[in-house]
Amino acid sequence: RWRVELIFVPSPGVGHLASTVQLAKRLINHDHRIWVTVLCIQRFSSGFVDAYIEEPARIHFIQLPQNSSEFEYPKPETRNTDLGHLIPGFANPVPSCVLPSFLFNKDGGYTAFVKFAERFKDAKGIMINTFEELEPYALRCFSNAQNPPIYPFGPVIQLDGLPNPELDLVQRDQEVFLCFGSMGSHEPPQVKEIALALDRSGHKFLWSLHVPPAVDAAAGTVHFKNPEEMLPEGFLERIQERGMVCGWAPQVEVLGHNAVGGFVSHCGWNSILESLWFSVPIVTWPMFAEQQLNAYMKKELGLAVVMRLDYRKGIRDVVMADEIEEGVRQVMDAGREVRKKVKKTEEMARKAVMNGGSSFNSIGRFMKDMIGNI
Repeated sequence: RWRVELIFVPSPGVGHLASTVQLAKRLINHDHRIWVTVLCIQRFSSGFVDAYIEEPARIHFIQLPQNSSEFEYPKPETRNTDLGHLIPGFANPVPSCVLPSFLFNKDGGYTAFVKFAERFKDAKGIMINTFEELEPYALRCFSNAQNPPIYPFGPVIQLDGLPNPELDLVQRDQEVFLCFGSMGSHEPPQVKEIALALDRSGHKFLWSLHVPPAVDAAAGTVHFKNPEEMLPEGFLERIQERGMVCGWAPQVEVLGHNAVGGFVSHCGWNSILESLWFSVPIVTWPMFAEQQLNAYMKKELGLAVVMRLDYRKGIRDVVMADEIEEGVRQVMDAGREVRKKVKKTEEMARKAVMNGGSSFNSIGRFMKDMIGNI
């Protein structure tokens, strides 16, 4: 008896690790000869990561320390935000304002991107956490004799093993969920604007509010020990019958609840796929990395309510309460076309991973190509 061992090296971050583990489970369930070793680069506390790495049969985890150096993103306010770029995979020109900040790094950001992309051609195959029905144009652009085989295998969703929150959710599509990822946080002025918008909107809500990371006290910035300290006086009392503010929230379980009808999100890729899986339309509020580009893609596909596409964490730009309130009102409007499109995409996503679906068949092709070359 022989076996095939795959080595996975996810980028640091719980979101990357969670989707990697789910992909590993899908592969070992698809073929009994597959074993997976995941190299986990530590970024968070071990307790935070341990919840994701209980070892099932045929998946092994090795934890590695993270390099302590941090990449400092440049401030993009000097770029030409109106310039459009023809980028393979996008049907329309992509504006500069939604490209990743580090692309504009004067110390070789663009060059690094190009060199990284050139190395893709050296791979034997490229696996992507998407599905053909979501991005047919992009997949067609890269599926040619000049590139390695493309294997879309998504959506990969973490569907088990997380606790349920104590939520007072009763009616369908009555609640809006605000969550900005494991690394997303806002400074007090922005927190106050969000609170004001939710207070005035009249909608029920669950708000996952993270405290900003501590900074040098000499800079004069106040460090808060818990989220409630940043909220306006009397806010929690006013909304106690229709809202809840928490720290961490089990995002998948919340989105999967029938009462949740809208999602104000940072547009991380996992969050986008999870919202589509549960047919919950998104209000776009990207913060860093490739999230602006993700938000733009959602806009192009008609799968989101656009509030901001070019917001970037660290830039002194406060989104005012009026704008946030309008985004909430739009996403909770049951008659909007975006809700119908998201529902249709949910059906395609679930079909893709079923036996005979596009992503199920793509994994089969990957197995055949990989094992056939041994």
